[in-house]
Amino acid sequence: MTSLSARFHYFQRQSFDRTTVVKRGIRRVFAQSRLAGSTPDPETADRVFVNSVPKAGTHLLGVALRAMPASRDSGVFLSHLGHDGAERRLVDSTNTLSRVRSGYFVSGHMPWTSGDGQLLERLGYRSLLLIRDPRDLLLSQIDHAVERPVNRYHQTLVALPDRYAQLAFVLHGGPLSGSQRLAPAFGSYLQSYIDWNDALVVRFEDLAGQRAGADPGVQARTLRKIGAHFAIDLSDSMVEDIVQTMGTSKTPTLRKGHIDRWRTEFTPGMRALAKESLGDLISELGYQW
Repeated sequence: MTSLSARFHYFQRQSFDRTTVVKRGIRRVFAQSRLAGSTPDPETADRVFVNSVPKAGTHLLGVALRAMPASRDSGVFLSHLGHDGAERRLVDSTNTLSRVRSGYFVSGHMPWTSGDGQLLERLGYRSLLLIRDPRDLLLSQIDHAVERPVNRYHQTLVALPDRYAQLAFVLHGGPLSGSQRLAPAFGSYLQSYIDWNDALVVRFEDLAGQRAGADPGVQARTLRKIGAHFAIDLSDSMVEDIVQTMGTSKTPTLRKGHIDRWRTEFTPGMRALAKESLGDLISELGYQW
């Protein structure tokens, strides 16, 4: 188990994360007022569930959505893994989801389970799923775990001899140090998100824009597509304002630089390992080697 001292020094070093924790706490307080009203009519609720794979660009997507007219953050964030390590399903948050007011969105990291789609449909939610190139996702998740003593992968990964060994562990899964739980194989973990039904699937690479080395024209079209899915009509000037807001926002997903980071950071051995494990999934998601 991570020591209290390690946790303290981590938060002492990471000013951005301390700020993020405070902001999340404030949003939770405001969320209570947004959940205090009467239950919306599912026929006219017009609420949104924004789901994403961890480290796929959740923060950047939230910035974009909050900059859109008639789109407001409920402050509710649902995760399949609680602070106590217990697994949670979307259905466990039915009461919370049912109380979110019209025009607000709920964010989360929730793998698909049977009945989730029916639940959101019954409650009148539209849904969106944000994905990212699995190879960049692997690097980002490894970095996140290594840099953060509170991450459940931290002790396991920092004890491994090199980057190749860390990649192999995340890809194949296995016992986690200081925990009775097993880490899932990365492919099956990612597939559990892709299985979501009736969600608008958005790729991080299409959303990130010029700031991350991507096509700004694709970014603008992606924002319009998101707006249309949520019944929000975006003018050209609105899209420009959203792009500007996204470009000036501090987001941890972009702290390492551009998209396709794996092309420069994968050794030949890492590339072969990832291709053996994720080859079919890469193609299924529309990416290339």
